[in-house]
Amino acid sequence: MTGSIKHCADDCANPPEAVSPHTFDTKNGILSSIEFVKQLLSIMTAASAGDLRGVYRESLNALRNILGAEVGSLQLIDNETRKLKYVATIIPEELSKLQEKIGYLPIDARSISGFVVESGEPLLFKDSWADPRFGERQKEISQEEKVGNRSYICVPLKTRGRVIGVLNILHADPNKFDETHKDLAISIASFIALAVAPAQLVDNIKQVIVAVLAIDIEEVYQESMRALRFILDAKVGSLQIVDETGQNLQYVATLVPGDLLKLQEEFGLIPVNEESVSGYVFKNQQPLLLRDALNNPQFGKRLREIPTPLRYQSYICVPVSIEERTFGVINILHTEPNIFSEDDQQLVSLVASLIAIAIHNAEQVEQRSNIEYAVTLADIANNFIHDINNNIGYIRVQVLELERQKRKGRFSEGDLWKTLSDIKQAAEETIN
Repeated sequence: MTGSIKHCADDCANPPEAVSPHTFDTKNGILSSIEFVKQLLSIMTAASAGDLRGVYRESLNALRNILGAEVGSLQLIDNETRKLKYVATIIPEELSKLQEKIGYLPIDARSISGFVVESGEPLLFKDSWADPRFGERQKEISQEEKVGNRSYICVPLKTRGRVIGVLNILHADPNKFDETHKDLAISIASFIALAVAPAQLVDNIKQVIVAVLAIDIEEVYQESMRALRFILDAKVGSLQIVDETGQNLQYVATLVPGDLLKLQEEFGLIPVNEESVSGYVFKNQQPLLLRDALNNPQFGKRLREIPTPLRYQSYICVPVSIEERTFGVINILHTEPNIFSEDDQQLVSLVASLIAIAIHNAEQVEQRSNIEYAVTLADIANNFIHDINNNIGYIRVQVLELERQKRKGRFSEGDLWKTLSDIKQAAEETIN
């Protein structure tokens, strides 16, 4: 886990080289450069303490103090909706207003934030109103929100080459920002990503653990796929669990929920043998990382023969196992080669181990439930037999009493009918 988080941090977009004092657009460049370093130190101090709110606060303070931003915000991609969500603003009071009015912002080219997420590239507008793509909309927003937005910088937050959010910096007047300001914003965004990425990783894994503790197998499957999709930025992958025969693997969950039915219909059951990657990993209980799967000497030919419109070259397959017992496998695929690393494989293995624990625990609960059910049935049966014996014993006593009265000559018709009525009632209770 530590290695994975380290890898997550190492691959974040690196800050640019140190900016020399004279590049700051202020009267005293030396003091500005010192102030910039102090601001970065404040951000990293909050990050090392795991204080994300502190990271947001110190980052936006830096934008205001160093870049002179009047308005600014930090938006992160929400794991559930895959839309942008406001998490912090330069003016704290503005956050709740933006969250209530805008809520989640779609990731598309209609907005500057959405465009930057899609492209992965920063944007600098010396005058956003004059931009042919966004100018008219920026004028509308300025009038609607009563906010100045002519000078505009929007930079992506990146980790491991994946965009996880954007940083927006605005000023009411045009020509307030230049390339130097954009570079500084990129630096600050990089430090934010360093703090946010591990926290998001932990949060996604935590959701899987919550489902495991709830012993909700279907929820475990869904949360596991959701976590892997977000952490690895993967688009294709599946969870296969062995069927009751132990001879086949069956699809039970996919990274994209809509793919499950398609895979079930197209491929059905996957035989547990060493011809397929899944079968090999299941039988040998060892993970596989294929950086160039189509040219792999063991599986390349087989993978090239699979009738699919896309050819997957990067491949992670890990067993879902615990205590020498394997329940299935997880597959993560990508069309480009050399996409996944050993740290990625470790992350998938971590999720696979949580799934295995969940399945094992669910089986234990089911076994206990079956035992408790059997004990309950036994108690019912014992009580039933006890009641039957009591009724049979009562009938026997009444019959013996009739015989005794008959021998002594004290036998009356009234006593006979009363005794027979009691015997009949006892018999009916026994039958019922």
